[in-house]
Amino acid sequence: MSELGEKCWAVISERGAEESGLTYAEARQLVRRLVAEGLHGLSIITTEAAHRIARRKSASEPVPDRV
Repeated sequence: MSELGEKCWAVISERGAEESGLTYAEARQLVRRLVAEGLHGLSIITTEAAHRIARRKSASEPVPDRV
């Protein structure tokens, strides 16, 4: 089976991860829908890469001061 048919793709946008665990065709459909809704900065990447981005982002966010 081709990797394009595997559920290993994710769509990210300027907001962050939109959805993951998609086939490439499903990811393309989602991108088309989000573009029609006016969302920008869309990319199709592997779900693994999306998880790495999310981990790095959460690790770099400052910890809020406790009140």
